[in-house]
Amino acid sequence: MVNAAQIKAARALLGWSQDELCERADIHRRTLTTLESGKVPTYDATVNRVVAALQKGGIQFLEHEGGAYGVLIRPPAGS
Repeated sequence: MVNAAQIKAARALLGWSQDELCERADIHRRTLTTLESGKVPTYDATVNRVVAALQKGGIQFLEHEGGAYGVLIRPPAGS
């Protein structure tokens, strides 16, 4: 499962503002702020929308045994 730190890192790697990610994921800014805080549980459907938008931007989320996780950005095809 993708966590709040990964979402914030992915957005930063893409150079997207919260507003831009909200537009791409079709969610409210307050929802994203709550999600990125990691303090309040968020609906899976909301997380899925955010993850899908970030993946379309070239982000790959990584998760490994032992609790390690990360974010990778892939260049657009053809570059």
